[in-house]
Amino acid sequence: PPEFHNDFAAWAHHDIHDETLAERLNIIDPQDFNTLEDLRQELIDNIEERMDESEFLPWAKAKAPFYFVRSQIVVLDTGRRIYHPEELAQAVASMSLGSIFYHFIDARRRTADGVDDFRAWLQPMEKYQDLVESLANIDPYFTTLSELKEELVILFSKYFKTGVNL
Repeated sequence: PPEFHNDFAAWAHHDIHDETLAERLNIIDPQDFNTLEDLRQELIDNIEERMDESEFLPWAKAKAPFYFVRSQIVVLDTGRRIYHPEELAQAVASMSLGSIFYHFIDARRRTADGVDDFRAWLQPMEKYQDLVESLANIDPYFTTLSELKEELVILFSKYFKTGVNL
């Protein structure tokens, strides 16, 4: 069976049985959009375009409804701070998955330059540009938060030779 990278594409495949729509929704990369409204409009445009192409889709009855869940991020100050990049591996290893999401995924949406909090902190420090580039190459949308956390800990541990484990 095909593998989908978002719930909406999987729903189109499994519950509506429209492979074309599922593939179109699957290739939408949230990082390509500056705002959630832009992403929402892209989803709507794809669905409407597919409905115009298909006689079947406007009349299709899904096996199960798709629910868009509204989310709101609650940020709590844990009081934890790091002052030196060498502390990143240990800090990330002790972070909750919610903190990983906030600092690595949500930051890309909420910051003006669209970068995660780690890169935003490291970029002004010239000697860490290769680490910044390595962070930029991590795609957080095709992995679980646990796997993302592990990947970050490994990256920081190797880079700073700290040997931190999860």
